Amino acid sequence: MMNSQTKTFWTSLRFSMAIPVVITGAYALNRWFFLGLNASKRIGLPQYESAMRGLQNESRHWGLAAILLECVAVILLLPPIPGQRISQPATEGVLVHSLDHHAWVEYLGRCVLRVALCCAVTIALALVYAFLASAGDSLIAV
Repeated sequence: MMNSQTKTFWTSLRFSMAIPVVITGAYALNRWFFLGLNASKRIGLPQYESAMRGLQNESRHWGLAAILLECVAVILLLPPIPGQRISQPATEGVLVHSLDHHAWVEYLGRCVLRVALCCAVTIALALVYAFLASAGDSLIAV
């Protein structure tokens, strides 16, 4: 069995590993969106056909990277599974499970909350990247 200090260490290590993964996933999401947007501007223009295909391929790669990074971040941020205890015989000879089903409902609720927060933070960081890029372009134009 792991003691509480060891559990705390592994939990903080997983969170520490998830932060750069979420940041990188947000960057990949930003690149995927804006490369796809740039490629869609050139649809129907024959002189840009090869450039459009290249942008679509690059956008597809960034999209796959964003999905994979988000999956890794979600796996790192999921809470530990509640421990299952051995069924213990009751006084009347009926097996009683010592782990309450409410623990699993609580666990699933925490999982949903962490997945939602991870996705929200990733999207928010992708928007921050977009705003910083547009602010940088406007500063360069001045």
